[in-house]
Amino acid sequence: MKKKYIFLTGFVVAATIVAFYFYDIIYLISRKDMRLRAVPIHTAFFADIQNWDEIQKSAMQYGFDRAAMQLNIFQKVLETEGVLKQLQLKDNPFITDMHQGKFLISYHVTKPGYTESLLVLELKNAKSPALKELMSTQATFTSEARKVRGEEVWDVSFGNTYGRWTLTITHGVLLMSHDPSLVEDGLLQLKDNVSIYTDGTFRQIPDTQIPYVHLYYHFSNLSSAAQAFADKSAFILSQPISRFADWMGVNLSINQNGIGLNGQATVNDKELRFLNDFAFNNKVKFYPLAQKPENTALLMSAILRRRDSKDMLKSSPVLSLPEFQTYVLPWFDEEATFVLTEPVGSNYDAHSLLFLKSKTSGRPYETLKPLFVNTDEANNRFPLNYKGNIICKLNTAGWYGMLLPNPFTEMLSPYILFTNDYVVLANSLTQLKLYVERLNDKKTLDKTIIPGMNTSSFTTGSFVVYTNLPLLNDLVENSVSKEFAASFSNEYNQIAKWSPLLLEYNYEDAGTFKVSGVIVNKTSQAPSESNYLWKTELDTLAASPPYVVIDKQGKEKRVLVQDVNNKLYMINRAGDIVWRRNINSPLKGEIRTIDFYKNNEYQIMLATEDKIYVMDESGNDLPNFPITLPFKAVTGLSVFDPDGSRNYLYFIGCENGYYYGYEKSGRPLSGWNPNPNGKNIAMPVSYYHFKNKEFFMLITGNGILKLYSRYGKEVYKELKTNTVLTRPFVSVNNKGFVTCNPSGETFFLGYDGKLIKTNALIPDCLDAMYANLTSLDVPDLICLTPKDVSVYRYDSTFIFRYNFKSMLSDASMSMLNGIDIQPCVIVNDHDMIFPINTKGELAKHFPKKGMNVFVGTDLYNNGAEVLIGLLDESTIVTYPVEW
Repeated sequence: MKKKYIFLTGFVVAATIVAFYFYDIIYLISRKDMRLRAVPIHTAFFADIQNWDEIQKSAMQYGFDRAAMQLNIFQKVLETEGVLKQLQLKDNPFITDMHQGKFLISYHVTKPGYTESLLVLELKNAKSPALKELMSTQATFTSEARKVRGEEVWDVSFGNTYGRWTLTITHGVLLMSHDPSLVEDGLLQLKDNVSIYTDGTFRQIPDTQIPYVHLYYHFSNLSSAAQAFADKSAFILSQPISRFADWMGVNLSINQNGIGLNGQATVNDKELRFLNDFAFNNKVKFYPLAQKPENTALLMSAILRRRDSKDMLKSSPVLSLPEFQTYVLPWFDEEATFVLTEPVGSNYDAHSLLFLKSKTSGRPYETLKPLFVNTDEANNRFPLNYKGNIICKLNTAGWYGMLLPNPFTEMLSPYILFTNDYVVLANSLTQLKLYVERLNDKKTLDKTIIPGMNTSSFTTGSFVVYTNLPLLNDLVENSVSKEFAASFSNEYNQIAKWSPLLLEYNYEDAGTFKVSGVIVNKTSQAPSESNYLWKTELDTLAASPPYVVIDKQGKEKRVLVQDVNNKLYMINRAGDIVWRRNINSPLKGEIRTIDFYKNNEYQIMLATEDKIYVMDESGNDLPNFPITLPFKAVTGLSVFDPDGSRNYLYFIGCENGYYYGYEKSGRPLSGWNPNPNGKNIAMPVSYYHFKNKEFFMLITGNGILKLYSRYGKEVYKELKTNTVLTRPFVSVNNKGFVTCNPSGETFFLGYDGKLIKTNALIPDCLDAMYANLTSLDVPDLICLTPKDVSVYRYDSTFIFRYNFKSMLSDASMSMLNGIDIQPCVIVNDHDMIFPINTKGELAKHFPKKGMNVFVGTDLYNNGAEVLIGLLDESTIVTYPVEW
């Protein structure tokens, strides 16, 4: 009997083994989705591509071929194609298979901060023996054969830009990569029948007869890949990617506006995934882009509703909170939308807005009233009426951010705005005010015209994601580890050329969401006619023009301005007031950024009528500052670094007729005691040098020039121009220095100390100046008349003229100063500004409203120039500049 049972047991085991063996063989022979089964299970994402020739033709048809082929994933396709072309076979069947058949590119992070791809090519024409023959007969490359689990693998060196590759053919597919481990992983998965294809959450998009690109994302692996590039402090941003869903696959279809997206996302109900946090039954129409600001970088909008059936997905946990039942449910109308505006810099909390749709008769103000506080830390009193909208502040109940969980914000005691159909929460009072400005000016997403994207239409999607990728530039820059920032940002900028992106997730059945959307090619968008990027109201009237400074790390640009109460405001790149500080008296001259400690970290330097300040980016004074001036200052502060050693020198003119000089530490400059006759101080000190000679120039109100060494000794005798000068001298390379008076008369100072006067080139000058407009070596004479701006070379050669459409009556002009911006002349007439570039062109969509002097900069470090100035007596405005 025992032998019989032993025999039966052995038979069952043997039969089982044989069954599995033959099942595996049959499964492999069937070639069922072999290319998908070869994708290593740690892939972050992969693109499954059919009919490469036709895809390229379609991209060319719509004019997107250059933009598309610059994307890294297609660059990898072209790179592997180049390697296959090295395999010299007649009619090269490998290339034929790639161009007309099916293949995929799988992306992996093989070590921190480094990505590599695996090509999986389904073979129809090329065969394994052909590859073996090539490896043994080719002289254009070298190869080494080895065995991996009985399969032959070749490591190939081409000796050129293609470098070293690993290739193998198995089960009718070619695997190739720069990284041998990826080829081996794919090979072993095919042999062991273990792959992403066997993952229960993976949903394959059905193949079609037309050319396609299917893009698949594995969110957990994508999160791990993001963390490999992320700065340690940014892990909080990359980790939630894994919680969004399991898999998402979309089919990319090219059209005249960009790329259409259609596919599926999968969610394992046993796992805690973001899409499972909400109930998605009973589709309703809602408008996720309505009344949201058009400077939105990222928008996530969801329908929050209670579970109607046991068969439906679980509701958001916040819906069952007692606080929600008491303070939100009576007025809440199901839609919750999170908005992140840009720029964010390293502090994104202040730029987060949470929109909660309110019922028509919900009365949210009355319901939330028990949570209101009377004041904030800045002593603002609430409720506050701002341009017809009520703003309040809530206490620290602690449940606000749970309404739509995300890694970007924690709302402990948010400000709250009651406006139109929404209740809006934010951590920043200024951001709510800026939103009201945009809402009143109809600068909202639903009013934004983007070809190919109907921003005013409704959706029945359960969850909606919208992003304008270039506006996420700051978030990317501040999230990526410095080690990989340059390469990662370069890849990101290629993707950002295709923007905006809209995705809708519609609940289909348990574990599956239908995905649809569009990514717009920027070149197909209508030209921007935006009036402004942001505008910020000061507490009272402005007393100075704005100045641009950089943060401690030298990356983020910020704006400083003073009001008539001598309060100094620091404003970040989103228009948010970061801090206020009273400095007791009016500013004198410009605000500068210096590297005081010589460690590539920057501080702010400025002067008032009675003090010289050096402060950090938070507005705190450095030790030994401020310096108290002996008399009231009447000129702006001059700051020089003559030796390039960051041993700065400071100079300022006072009402007693003296120009005072100081060393970097604030001590009086040794030997410096110039006194231009004790009267008529006109302009700040200027510094010039030529070869081994240097001098500091002082100009009096009646046009007398005094030239000194840094130790206070006269370099030349004083020179008389016999005119009123309002602008400093400008260096003429290898010749001398030149300036002019407002009527256009020129004064040239040679290196020999002689002063030569030349008559004005044109009559009727309202203003004139010399500036390096069209050349860095030779300054131009720029003349403003009531009807035009004329520009001449230093030798009187005519360069260009810009004619105004109507006569000017009260005009002035200035050379645009700033950081990372091309030279430009700003003409101001009756609160209108005219930016004119080096070609004599007026910037697009100008003139625009503005007062006094504007400053320019690449505010967001994205190559886009921005003008910053006063819109009116109390409002700072930023205008985009397009030429």
